[in-house]
Amino acid sequence: MEAVLTRGIPLNRLGEPEEIANVALFLASDESAYVQGAEISMDGGAGSSPFGAPIYRRQ
Repeated sequence: MEAVLTRGIPLNRLGEPEEIANVALFLASDESAYVQGAEISMDGGAGSSPFGAPIYRRQ
């Protein structure tokens, strides 16, 4: 299942729980004081550059 899912992710891997937690910690910290109304996608680039995913690369 993981191999099938990662084919559509440009980073060629699933995200780690720590990576998700780091974004949540950033948003809860004072470092994000100027962040307002932003959408932060944690999808390994699947939404922003899907054609960079391994499934679209020439083999």
